[in-house]
Amino acid sequence: MSNAAKAFTGRPIQFKNICQIFPPTVDQILDTPGFFTQMGVLIVKEEDLWDEYNLAQEEKDPQHKWKLPEERPTPFMLLLLQYMGSPEFRETITDAFRTFTKEEILIIPNLPYIIILNEEVQMALKTGALDSLNEHSFKIINEDNYHEFQNCIRMATGIDPVEKPNRDKHPRILRMEALARIRDKKKKKNATDMKTTLSAICCMGIGITPLNIGELTYASLNSLTEMYLQKETFEQQSTSASMGMLDMSKHEFKHWISNPNED
Repeated sequence: MSNAAKAFTGRPIQFKNICQIFPPTVDQILDTPGFFTQMGVLIVKEEDLWDEYNLAQEEKDPQHKWKLPEERPTPFMLLLLQYMGSPEFRETITDAFRTFTKEEILIIPNLPYIIILNEEVQMALKTGALDSLNEHSFKIINEDNYHEFQNCIRMATGIDPVEKPNRDKHPRILRMEALARIRDKKKKKNATDMKTTLSAICCMGIGITPLNIGELTYASLNSLTEMYLQKETFEQQSTSASMGMLDMSKHEFKHWISNPNED
């Protein structure tokens, strides 16, 4: 089963042999204060950090042109810095791992990794039987695998996985991509809020009501909405075509059961 299908149906996504990522349901999100803040700290993209730097430079100097920062922390290093630098962030990051992995974590100052405190390690710490542990007992998230961990979080919340950015691209291409990202972020500010999305799904006539919509996974919300819109468009086109109101030679006409945005 694909990870996207697992997220849709609420089954955990396996991240290597380190931990599982649990797709949250609507009920869990509503019952978790600061859920979207928790999700946000775990899925920061490196390009976001580049853009943040350049927007700050533009505020200082309106003539500033977008460029790749020479020294900026990666998303993983930023997470460690936030954990060590702020009690508030430390709590948010710890809660985020509890929400998505159901595990406790340990971050030791000056060590560049996150230790997942699974049952075996926690028991050894409680009993003092550290000699019983071996190198396979410790489940580690570090710079090398953090991007893959982030993609598991993204898929568990219905977000498409992303590739690692290529720092070696031509500066002009990087600037063009940055402008596109900034435009996309402005569009997302006008996106439908969660209450409206939940209300719309309850009106689809598929047996979802305010009494049971909390059982749906967050990852399924966008998929259901997109598929319903495809079905509605298909039915409208079918009706128009049958009445001779749609010129089939000028319009692409495909069945609604297809991957969204598929060419």
